[in-house]
Amino acid sequence: DVFFEPGAALIRSAGYIVSTVLDVFPSDGSIVAVLDTSVNHMPEVFEYDYEPDVVGHDDNAPHEYVLAGCTCLAGDIFGEYRFPDPLKVGDQVVFNNAGSYTLTKAHVFNGIGLPSVYALTGQGEFVLKSRFTFDQYAARWGTGPQAAS
Repeated sequence: DVFFEPGAALIRSAGYIVSTVLDVFPSDGSIVAVLDTSVNHMPEVFEYDYEPDVVGHDDNAPHEYVLAGCTCLAGDIFGEYRFPDPLKVGDQVVFNNAGSYTLTKAHVFNGIGLPSVYALTGQGEFVLKSRFTFDQYAARWGTGPQAAS
């Protein structure tokens, strides 16, 4: 018998977190890009100071940003990243190598839902597998339209 722990070595490269830039602003000498995700969706960022991989990041690119999550958590920071083109509201930022320890450890914080989950088919199409809503979050606490009566 062979037993293995199906973590980073096997599935890290099998997942992505696709986020959208919500705001870009200067702060204390840096430029902050706020994303529609949170380190709560990739807890190892906060737990271990892990700086996740980002598609398009280039250490020598001219445009540097602090990528921040959309919660009020002081540590909701993914890290500093450089891009060849300026980021703007509506741009997508993709964290690759996010297949392990993301949804299994992810949690909601102040009603920020978990990321939706899509599967990539053999034909290259994305199929929605699950979507998490604020109503589901509210129902956990006995409020909202899905709360038990």
